[in-house]
Amino acid sequence: MRKSGFRLAVLAAALALFAPASAWAFDCDRTVVDEAGAFGDGEMISVENAAAALARQGAEVRVRTVRDFGGPGYASLDAYKAAAMRFCPSWQAADNPVEGMRNNLIVFMVSYGSQRGAGLYYGDQWRAKLDAEWPALLGSQVVPRLRDGRNGEAFVTAMNGVAGLIKPAPARGNGPVVVKHEAPTDLTGLWWVLGAIVLVGACVLIFLMLRSRKRERERRQAAQAHAKDIKARCAAKIAEFDDASVAVLEAEVNRAAESASDEDAKPLREGFAEMRKLLDAATGQFAELTTSKNDPSFDDYAAETYAKIAASFQDALDTLRKAEAAREAVKAGASALARTIAAAPAKIASANAALEAAEARRKAVQDKGFKTPDSDALIGQAASSLDAAANDLSRKRFGACVEAAAKAEKLAGDAALSAEEMPKRFEACNKAVAALGRRIEASRASIEAARPVFAAIQGEYAESCWDTINRNGSTAEHETEDAQGSADAAAESATMEVQDWDGAKAYVDGANASLERAESLIRSIHALKANLETARRDAPGEIGEAEKDILAARVFIAAHDADLREAIETDLDAVEKRLDGARAELGKDKPDYLEVIEAAKAANAAADKILANARTELEAMQAKRARAKSAKRDAASAISKTAEYIEDHASDVGVGARNELASARRQLERVGSVESAVAVRKDDDIALAASVAALDAIVKDADGAKRTAEAALKAAKADERRAEDAREAERARRRAAEAARRAEEARRDAERRSRSSSSPSFPSFPKIGGGSSGRSSGGGGGSVSIGRSSSGGGGSVGW
Repeated sequence: MRKSGFRLAVLAAALALFAPASAWAFDCDRTVVDEAGAFGDGEMISVENAAAALARQGAEVRVRTVRDFGGPGYASLDAYKAAAMRFCPSWQAADNPVEGMRNNLIVFMVSYGSQRGAGLYYGDQWRAKLDAEWPALLGSQVVPRLRDGRNGEAFVTAMNGVAGLIKPAPARGNGPVVVKHEAPTDLTGLWWVLGAIVLVGACVLIFLMLRSRKRERERRQAAQAHAKDIKARCAAKIAEFDDASVAVLEAEVNRAAESASDEDAKPLREGFAEMRKLLDAATGQFAELTTSKNDPSFDDYAAETYAKIAASFQDALDTLRKAEAAREAVKAGASALARTIAAAPAKIASANAALEAAEARRKAVQDKGFKTPDSDALIGQAASSLDAAANDLSRKRFGACVEAAAKAEKLAGDAALSAEEMPKRFEACNKAVAALGRRIEASRASIEAARPVFAAIQGEYAESCWDTINRNGSTAEHETEDAQGSADAAAESATMEVQDWDGAKAYVDGANASLERAESLIRSIHALKANLETARRDAPGEIGEAEKDILAARVFIAAHDADLREAIETDLDAVEKRLDGARAELGKDKPDYLEVIEAAKAANAAADKILANARTELEAMQAKRARAKSAKRDAASAISKTAEYIEDHASDVGVGARNELASARRQLERVGSVESAVAVRKDDDIALAASVAALDAIVKDADGAKRTAEAALKAAKADERRAEDAREAERARRRAAEAARRAEEARRDAERRSRSSSSPSFPSFPKIGGGSSGRSSGGGGGSVSIGRSSSGGGGSVGW
């Protein structure tokens, strides 16, 4: 019984020590804990990287986000940090685990919510560098970013700033290393600390179990409340469909059905039946659910059970919403039918008035002598539709009645417009016939004017020049006469006796097409006359231009015959032969000037092309010679470069590299002369091919000599590197031997100094308790006292 009372007392003391309860949930050992959910995925990675960089400078880093200073019970972020330090052994100093902060610890905390703060806390190791700097770092760099919502950037800025402040200064000089010997620390109280930690751990486990139960209870209560809400909404929606409201709606549907035909009432009846079906299904489902096992008011169900109950009631609620939509559609349909019933007589009256007006407008046109067949047909259709509308009205088919009346009104309007178009069409047809007559006269005049032009062409030029227009005049006359016949038929159709406006238009269109063809034939005669005159004037000049281009090509080919194929000169001979044909044609009594021009231009173009091909082949040969010279020069340069390197490092380079160099020299000696690779006979394509092959061989052999020289240089450099590595290894061995010798001398000097000094004194053991230490009576030692360690530096600011 006494043991049980003791355990209860210990537990009570532990709970009192670590109150408020939220402090029990401290995550002590993770570097970054985002309890407030301030970081996104990318921000969390950036913060962890910044914390790792700070840790590489020797700091133990803890980064925390909380809400409202860690929860109810903490007056400030500083108080929350103090509670966390008491709870977390990894935050505490070894000599004072209750209040002392670990020497190299750096903690950065930010509180979100209604109570906001940003804090930076650190152990004594960092006081000298951070005490004067942390307020400015938080106030000017961190807090503005927090206010802008840049949470990850604020934390990274804080840790990078601290890292820059605690970065050690670069070492200066090579001074002696001082080794400080201290007395061993008395860890007698460590066992008490470990016992307290075990006790705290047990308390934490109890707290976690209680918190887990609380959360489960809250989750169950939330699910129960949701299920109750869905059930209540379902019941409320059923109440909206009380018997009285449904009966009223049914009466409205029946009244509308009695006033209209079955056709008009059918959609209303079907909509009401669908609403009734949905309502019955939903109310039946709700009745089945309202049993004891589906009652969300029962408190002992699991959260998952409440979720299933809510889903079942949600199904019934969704069905009720469909019934509600069907009810509103029935109401809208009944209202629309009522409006249609009321509007039907007025629609018939409006259509009847439109029909009477159309008949009056048609009669006015007919009184002027015009026929109105299209208007007559439309008025007949309008009258039929109006009769159908009246019949539908008598049978209470109000929807069909309104539709037929609207159709009759539109047909009546179209009939009136069709009748009134007749005078306009008569006037348009007569204008078109008159314009057609004037165009026919103009075409005949054009044909007469073309007769002397054609006669002049026949007298001055060869038949091959004008055979393409030989029958243009007679064909144009036939087309003009056809147009005249169509014009006469159009005039007959456009009389008041016939009134065939569509036929008249077709005749006019046909006549205009015939005149277009006639006019095109006559234009061709005048155009050919102009072209022949131009050709006769330009033919000698075109032949002269072709002769100049052929001569220029011959001069170029003769100057570079050794580098050009014989086929080029053969092609040029064929071009000149064609030009001779053009000269012969030009010498006839009636030359075909068009043929002369065509032949001269073709010869000119062919000569230009041959000259361009000749220049291209010459440039290719010149490029081959330049490439051959360049290849020989590059090979000689590579051999010279390798020879100089081997000479400079003669003692290091082996026989392999020297042999490669000798081989490269022999390859270059075998390379032929570029100047000798020229065709001996200038009119021989075989000799030209041999010249090309010789140049290709020079390039190939010179490139081979260059590659061999480069391989020799690579081998020589490898030999030199191996020799240098051996020399460096020897130098390193000597430096190591010298360092060992100096170290041995230093050790001996230290031993001599030690033997010559006075006998050593031993430090006293530290005293447990308060009081300051005094100087010991002997030299070189003293006593120390164990005091309480510092709680660290830093602080927090609001934001």
